[in-house]
Amino acid sequence: MPSESEILELRVHGVLNSPPYEMLCVEPDEVVPARSGGIKLADDRAGFYRAKTRPRNAPTTLEAYSWGKLDRFGLPGFLGKAGRTFYNLGWFLIAPFGFANVAYWSRVVKANDRREDGVDPGTGASLVRLFGLLLTLLLAAAIATAVMDLVAVQCFRIQDTTQQMCNNLPHWFDGLRALTRGQRLAAVSPFPILAVVLLAVVGWLGDVRFRTRINGERRVSVPPAGGSQLVDSVVLAAPHLWIRRANSPTGVLHIAATVQFTAFLLAADASSRSTGDNATAASTVFAVSCALLSVTAVAVLIWAKSIRAPRRDTSPRMRFAVVTFLLSAFVYAGAITVAVRTPAANETAPFTAAQLAPTVLVALLTILAVSGCFMRLNQRSAVIWGLALLLVGVAGLMVTATMWDSAPAPVLAGFELCDAAVVLVAGTLLAQGRRATERPFGRKAEAWHGMTPAVTMFVSILFQAFYASAIVVGTGNWLRGGSLLWTQDTGEPLFRDVTAQGTVDISVPFIYRAFGGAVLAVLAAEALLIVALLPKLRGSVNIGNPPVDQAEEHFVADIMAVRRRSALLQRGEPLLGVASAATAFGVAASLALTILHGNGDGHQWLQSRWGWHFVSVAGAWVTTSALAAGGLVIVGIAVSSAARGTNRPIGLLWDLVAWLPRAAHPFGPACYFERAVPELAGRMIQWLTDESDKDDPAEPKPALPDRRVLLATHSLGAVLGIAALYHLAAIGRNDLLPNIRLLTFGVQLRPYFGRFFPELCGPNVLGTHGLRHPRTFATDPWWDRDLPRPPRPGQAAQPAVRPRVHLRLDDLLDNRGGNATAWQNIWRRTDPLGFPVSSYPGQNALDLPALEIEPDSYQAVVAEHGNYFRTTMYTQARERLLENWENVVAADHGRPAARIITAFLALLPRQGSLRKFPAVRS
Repeated sequence: MPSESEILELRVHGVLNSPPYEMLCVEPDEVVPARSGGIKLADDRAGFYRAKTRPRNAPTTLEAYSWGKLDRFGLPGFLGKAGRTFYNLGWFLIAPFGFANVAYWSRVVKANDRREDGVDPGTGASLVRLFGLLLTLLLAAAIATAVMDLVAVQCFRIQDTTQQMCNNLPHWFDGLRALTRGQRLAAVSPFPILAVVLLAVVGWLGDVRFRTRINGERRVSVPPAGGSQLVDSVVLAAPHLWIRRANSPTGVLHIAATVQFTAFLLAADASSRSTGDNATAASTVFAVSCALLSVTAVAVLIWAKSIRAPRRDTSPRMRFAVVTFLLSAFVYAGAITVAVRTPAANETAPFTAAQLAPTVLVALLTILAVSGCFMRLNQRSAVIWGLALLLVGVAGLMVTATMWDSAPAPVLAGFELCDAAVVLVAGTLLAQGRRATERPFGRKAEAWHGMTPAVTMFVSILFQAFYASAIVVGTGNWLRGGSLLWTQDTGEPLFRDVTAQGTVDISVPFIYRAFGGAVLAVLAAEALLIVALLPKLRGSVNIGNPPVDQAEEHFVADIMAVRRRSALLQRGEPLLGVASAATAFGVAASLALTILHGNGDGHQWLQSRWGWHFVSVAGAWVTTSALAAGGLVIVGIAVSSAARGTNRPIGLLWDLVAWLPRAAHPFGPACYFERAVPELAGRMIQWLTDESDKDDPAEPKPALPDRRVLLATHSLGAVLGIAALYHLAAIGRNDLLPNIRLLTFGVQLRPYFGRFFPELCGPNVLGTHGLRHPRTFATDPWWDRDLPRPPRPGQAAQPAVRPRVHLRLDDLLDNRGGNATAWQNIWRRTDPLGFPVSSYPGQNALDLPALEIEPDSYQAVVAEHGNYFRTTMYTQARERLLENWENVVAADHGRPAARIITAFLALLPRQGSLRKFPAVRS
């Protein structure tokens, strides 16, 4: 008996953030929010949209899910574009935190519902969390150096009993002239704390959560875990993965650590210039601040045992964080007291703590970033490397202990901290234990041979080093630009002397200038690689496969040119790897030069080298110019983004970084998937079961026999769609999955997401072929890099453990069996971000090549990443999915039991006024 199905074609956009009218292929004024039970299924951030008038003879009910504004925020009201500009600048400052979060999720993580958050964070989680804390402190150190060292200390001096101040300081700084050095330091010390608090606010303003009336969290709540356990499953199937906590004890600890660090700087300066009781009090505050910093770091390490604070343990953790913050504020008040009471002696002494602290912080960050190279090792290799690092760390501790009387105590303390970090990394490797359950290709099919955590952490250091250098060097150069530094040449009125005789210059700590050199090293390495790749624009090897369609043979030359350009742009992995390696080299060189420059003998040795004076002067000029250019670029992007609307700057960056739950750094970009995944899953539940707001949430409604969902996802939307499908399995709605089909296009599942995050989107999860690393200097970097399809995962053997939700995606969609097609993918060779999902170059039943000329352009324009909806191949793939689907449905209706159930359901009253459309048949 022929069947009639109500099919919802649900279209989801990708990184281009296509508006709903483009996804629905209508005019902008022909789109309205979808409704259910009289309630609009959209708000100003995201939602579902339909065309006002449904096309005649349409085989599906068409809806578009728009989520593009979830990771974008605009300040409303009178603040307008100016407010959005400052907000965009804040987003640039939290970019390093986002890359640290990527490093966190690129490690080996496991799903395990014996844990309340559903995910075992695996080895290295504590190291990445500590890395995030040090990133916060490095930014605080840069701001503290700018306001405390350059402004409060170096910009004020007494010349012949006259109090002088930098000419470029605004007049509202005049009130600091009558204060002592300690009082000025206390007055400007809140700035680094306020800066970190503002970054926390920027991250908090981007938070989103799923609160829809009809199918909110109560509709997708996770069933209680009773005696059965879901062990070693797919991470995307973890029930609590996309449930955001309302509070962040770790965020409170980061703010507390900033307060402690500021108190440490104040107390260190006061103790070095005080005598008597004030010196004793300053030393006490200094010791207490160091102890609190240690306690905070240990708490961050311990709390890394869970992705989020468990619900039953939220109150104790938050209480501990609040108590730590209050103690930090008390110590900070004590530091201000001793700073204010410090006598006016040695006013021009160097602010040593602010110059030594960033050097130690960068060294610790580098050690932790290098540890990312070992986080995906197997157990045997991890033990070998752990023993080697343990020997290095212990030897370093012993050497620094023997030099305790022959070197300054702060310098030796910094070396001891670095040695302790090496020992911590070694201990983590030795305790690594059993790794991922199923890695059929080892690290062969993983990005950078399994060193993704190291690469992304070094990129995070690159961003943070640039910001720190720009803040300090920029402030120093601005202060040095005052008339105090030059004098008019009376003999030549057209000219002036750069530095007046007897003028005291503003001294910028060497480490920040060296940071600028590290950034230049990265830019130079990237430029050399790009120049080496330019000849590939003329190559033709393997670019002609698959061949150009006969209908487009007239445009072969244009298509081949775009194919070569797209292949050139598909080298993101080599480019990022070179940037990471150059960052590691530049930071190591910066640390070495800083240590030599700060040491007496080393400084003399550097000065005696041939050409050092020229190199230092030229390097300072080039570094300053590069930082100024970078700063202008950032400000320009922030202003232009604010002028265009409410979009965040470089939206593509945030789309690719912020889709993961915020786990490594509490102030990183907010995870928009925490709303998008439950919202998309909830809409599919609502359609397939005809749920309404009046239904009992404690009794989930069964699937209606004639309801279907065709999920059509573009680019990053495919990751969102797959996450929503696994979320349905995680919340116990596996019965709905046979009624869903998946159509993807322009996706990066295999070469990027599958290689960067193997446990989330790897071949063992999607059921696709593995993929080796791209060839950097080949015309087509991904040609002939396929690995075999991994074997299907086995089931748990213990009877006490329930079957795992470790079905591969193809099994998850088609667990009826048979030959039904459940997933189709469309791609173009001219799309720089579109790849096949099964094998390369896509000559298989799953991957379908689309035509490469824009389907609706007035002139023949070669298509790239967008406009798949209007292509002929999209229509054909949709018909293929619906046709096979109806064959399966017809077969089910042919069974006696199915016929009885169908006849019974036909007698029941239906909710709503949804229309039925004829099924597409072969």
